Amino acid sequence: MVSLAPAQSVSVLGLTKTRHHDQTAAGTTAFYEYSLRGFVEGQSLSASFPSPSNRFTRSGGGPYVLGYVNGRWDYEEFFSSKALLDAAFPNTSYDFLVGASPAVSLTFASDGYPTQPVITVSAGTWHQGRLLISPAQAASGFTLTSNPSNGNGFLTLQVFSSATDIVDEVVTLNPGLDATISGTVPPGSLEIQQFYDVHAEFDHVTSSASLTGQTWAAPNSFGYALFSSNTWFEIEVLNELTAWRLQYLGTIENTGTAADDADADGDGIVNAMEFATGQHPATRGVLNTSVTRTGGNVEFVYPRNVAAFAAGTEYFVEWSDSLPGTSWSTVGVVEEVQSDNGTLQQIKATLPAGTGNKRFVRLRITLPAPIE
Repeated sequence: MVSLAPAQSVSVLGLTKTRHHDQTAAGTTAFYEYSLRGFVEGQSLSASFPSPSNRFTRSGGGPYVLGYVNGRWDYEEFFSSKALLDAAFPNTSYDFLVGASPAVSLTFASDGYPTQPVITVSAGTWHQGRLLISPAQAASGFTLTSNPSNGNGFLTLQVFSSATDIVDEVVTLNPGLDATISGTVPPGSLEIQQFYDVHAEFDHVTSSASLTGQTWAAPNSFGYALFSSNTWFEIEVLNELTAWRLQYLGTIENTGTAADDADADGDGIVNAMEFATGQHPATRGVLNTSVTRTGGNVEFVYPRNVAAFAAGTEYFVEWSDSLPGTSWSTVGVVEEVQSDNGTLQQIKATLPAGTGNKRFVRLRITLPAPIE
C-alpha cells in the first residue's frame, strides 16, 4: 500500500545553525556570518496551516515564534561570530511546537559544521570576487562541481536569478563519506548582461525525530537539527565588448586606457575600433584595409569581428570629396562578405568613384547600447 501526502501537509521542520561564506576566487572562500533558522516546509502551507502558532523553545529561552512568508514558516537570526550565535542559541535540546500538538524534540550536540563548500567551475574568469562568464561560454554551457563533504546530511547546489532557476540539485541524506555534488548549466540558459546567484550547502544532521502521528504531517516526514555550511557567489554574464575588454585589457571597466575611446597601445586606433575589427588592443598594429579604384567604382575592404557584429555593432562605410569632411555620405555604398573564418570576416564595400579627381573613404562604427 502506498501512502499519499494530503493536500496540505508538512514534509519537514527543524532548526539549522549555519556558517555562511562567500566564494571569492577559485578555491577560496571568506566567512561573513552565522545564522540560526527555524523552519516548517511542506505542501500548501498557509498563514493558518499547520497552525497559526508555530514556535520553538529551550530551557531558559523562547518562545521563538515563526512567521509565515512565501509559502513557508520561518524564524531567522544572524550573528557576526560563532560565540554570539552559541550565546543566544546554545548547543542543547529544543522543543518545536506546532499549535497544541505534542512537542518535537530536537538537539544540537557538540559542534558539527561540515566542510565548507568550494565550487569548481569549468568556465569563466574570477574577477574582483565574482565569476565572469563570456557570451561564448554561456552559449556552450558549463559544469559546477563541489569539493567532498564530510557531513551526513543533504548536499545542495543551486544556480538561480530572481526570475528563474537554472540548476537545482540535491543529494539526500546519508550520501556517503566524501560525497560531492555537481550540476550543469545548460547551453544558452543564461542571458547576456544578467547576474545569477550560486549557492552550495553541506548539512550535518545532529538529531532527528519522526513526525508520524502528527495530524498535519505527511507520511515519512521528519524533523531535524542541522549544522550547515553554506557558500555563495555571483555569476555575471558579460556582453561581447566587456568580455573582449577583460580578455585583452584585464578589466571590465570602461575607464582609463581600457575605455572605448582610449588607445591602449598607442597605434592610433581606439579600443572600440580594435574590437569592431578584431584587432589586439594592447599590441601596436595597422588596420588591414585596402582601397582600389575599379572603373567607375571604389572598392574598400575592411575586417569585421564576427562576434562584435552579431552582438549589434553597426558598421558604416562613408565617403566624402573633401577633408576635413563636412558631409559624409553612405549613398551608393553596397557591401558583401568576401571571406569568413568564423571569427573574422573580410567585407568589401563598393561605392561610386564620383566625377572629381579624389574621393575619401572612412569606416565608422557604433557600439551596441548596454542592456538596461
